[in-house]
Amino acid sequence: MAERLLREVNRRIYQLTRDFDGPTDFLCECGKPGCQMTSLEVHATEFADILATPGSLLVAPGHEAPGAEIVRQRRGYLIVRDAAQAALA
Repeated sequence: MAERLLREVNRRIYQLTRDFDGPTDFLCECGKPGCQMTSLEVHATEFADILATPGSLLVAPGHEAPGAEIVRQRRGYLIVRDAAQAALA
């Protein structure tokens, strides 16, 4: 699954940048073939919250899956919850 790979890449980005001040570029976790790994500016603390919530994904606006709940909307990205993606946590 592309979503799992993207989550792993984002976890590694988080591990390398969690002490940085300011936003870091993370990848959209939608896994859609046309996404082309869209880069999203997110603070590490916000991404830590995503990691701590099973089923939460970081996606670009408009990349959320049908039926996914938008948990939080920020400038340039969404945090969505999708029960089908809970295994990614």
